[in-house]
Amino acid sequence: MRMLRILRLVKIVRVVRLLRYMAELRTIVVSILASMKPLMSIIVLLVLWLYMIGCYVTQLTLNYRLDCIETIDTDEECLQAGPELMNLYYGSLGTTCLHLFQTVTGGVEWRQLLDPLIHHISPWMAVMFCLYIVFTSLSLMNIV
Repeated sequence: MRMLRILRLVKIVRVVRLLRYMAELRTIVVSILASMKPLMSIIVLLVLWLYMIGCYVTQLTLNYRLDCIETIDTDEECLQAGPELMNLYYGSLGTTCLHLFQTVTGGVEWRQLLDPLIHHISPWMAVMFCLYIVFTSLSLMNIV
């Protein structure tokens, strides 16, 4: 068993020694390793940005759902599928952040998540959502 471990270690050392002879491969590996620090800082910045926008949108939708609970008998808008869609897409901070991330990376269509916000909260949410997408995709995603 110990001999197998030593043989594996020798194989790894051989592969590392071969990297000396392949300058292009070594350059690529060094470049990837050098880009890890900026990549991690951009990931942290993206997570903070998603958290801030997620808190804002979750709070708006929570206020809307609470208003619907209070006025459920008199408000026809609340009798439609508005609160259910809000709960599905923006029910918690985690799901909101996940859906916001999916809109930037192409996992979910914008329109699908934006329609409940426009129809039930405010048409100005479209402007906020577009600014979020533009800033995230053009600024944060293109830095690295």
